[in-house]
Amino acid sequence: MIYVLMPYAPINHHKNLGFIYNEYMNLLPNDDDYAVLCDHDMMFTTYNWYRQIEEIIKNYGNDSQIGMFVPRTNRLWYDYQKPTDLKSKMILQLSNDISIHREFGVKMEHENYLKITRYPREGRAAGVMMVVKKAIWKNLKFNDGMLGVDFSFHDKIRSINKEVYIMEGIYIYHWYRNNNKNNYSHLLI
Repeated sequence: MIYVLMPYAPINHHKNLGFIYNEYMNLLPNDDDYAVLCDHDMMFTTYNWYRQIEEIIKNYGNDSQIGMFVPRTNRLWYDYQKPTDLKSKMILQLSNDISIHREFGVKMEHENYLKITRYPREGRAAGVMMVVKKAIWKNLKFNDGMLGVDFSFHDKIRSINKEVYIMEGIYIYHWYRNNNKNNYSHLLI
C-alpha cells in the first residue's frame, strides 16, 4: 500500500521534521508499504501521479539498489532535481503560474512515464517529496531536526549501498520561499 502523507510537527515537537517523519513512517502497517512524504509547499501537477507512483514501485520497487524515489521540481537549493533543459528550468523556476507547471508536468508524464535515473553521486536529494519504503526506513530512520533531514537520510541510504532515483515523469511544483533561497523566516515561526 502507498500512503500519501504531509507530516507536520505538533507544538511539543515544533520544527522537528525528522521526528515527525519517523512518527508517520511508524504508522505504516507493513514493511512493504511506501510513504509519499510531501512538504506543505508542494503540489502535484498531473491528475495521474498516484497511479504513476504505483507503477514505478511495481516496476522498480524490488530492485535491491533502490533506497528512495524523488521527483523533478522547479525550485530547490541545488539543481539536481530541476528539469534538465535550461529553458524549462529558467521558466519554471521563475513562474508561479500553475497552468505553466501543469502543462510541463503533463509533458514530463507523457515523455518519461516510468523512466527513473540514479541521483548524481555529487548531490543529495531534497525532501520536498520522497517515496520511501518502510523496510528501508526501519533500518535508517530520519535524524531529529529541521534543516538537512533529507540530506542526511540520503547519506544513510548510500551507507547501506543503495541509491536514490529521480522519477523523470513526475514533476511537482514547489513554492520554496518563492525563489528567495536565503529566506528562512517560515522555518523560524
